[in-house]
Parts: sequence; structure tokens; C-alpha cells
Amino acid sequence: MWFVEKIEITGGFLPGLMVNLPPGLTCIIGPRGSGKSTLAEALRFAVCGTSAAPKHCLDLLQANLAGGALVMVTAFAEGTNRYTIKRGLKQQPVLLGADGRTISTVDIDRGTFLPLDAYSSPEIEAIADEVLGQKRRNLLDELRNEQ
Repeated sequence: MWFVEKIEITGGFLPGLMVNLPPGLTCIIGPRGSGKSTLAEALRFAVCGTSAAPKHCLDLLQANLAGGALVMVTAFAEGTNRYTIKRGLKQQPVLLGADGRTISTVDIDRGTFLPLDAYSSPEIEAIADEVLGQKRRNLLDELRNEQ
């Protein structure tokens, strides 16, 4: 089990953003155009890269993180280990341990180091619209297992 402690963005559409997140489920609410989708995609980008991102997500990242923006995500894994992922749009990700040293033995882009469930508004709506769909069942099964 792991949780995101902090998201920071330097440059791009949300320059100087620093958000501290409490453990548990987090929902970002705000008006249209305030950066909710950009924040969600920046988090997903930092942790998972772009290999599985749909084209509209890649376009959003390109538009909002171009020009040297850097996304940094700090997370606690297994309750005590703190890690920071730093990723720029056209740079290899950097994983740092709690001591600030680079960890080069982990392939972050495989998606297995810190597996992430992050959903945009359209994805949540698609899951909610499924009557007996596989995505909905999987999500409910995951929630039931945690309880």
C-alpha cells in the first residue's frame, strides 16, 4: 500500500503548484479550466509515464507541460519508505529515495513500482455508466478487498 504525499509542478500551465495530499481517497474539485485534469494527468504521467496514455491525455500533457515543466511526486510506500519521482516531458524519470539519492535499479515505467489508480471525469463517468461492466466490477472488488 502506498499514498501520494505531495505533488509539485514547476513550469507549464500550473507553475509553482505544490499540493499536499492526506492519505486515502482524494478528489480534486474546481471550476472548468482550473487545472483539475492537468493535475490528474501530471500525477499519472509522473508515476506511469506516457506509454499507455491515450492520445487526448498526451495532447493535454504536451500543451500544459511543454517548455521544460517538471512534475515531482512524493509518496510513502509501505507506510515508512518515502520516494520522489521527478519527470519532465522529454526526460527520463528520476527516482529518489528518502535520503535524496537516485535509485537506478527500478524501472518506473513498468507501472509496478507504485501502481496507480487515477481517473479523469470522463473515465469516472464511463465506469458509472457501465451496468455490469468489467471496469466497475474490478473497482468494486478492489474496494471490497481493502475493507
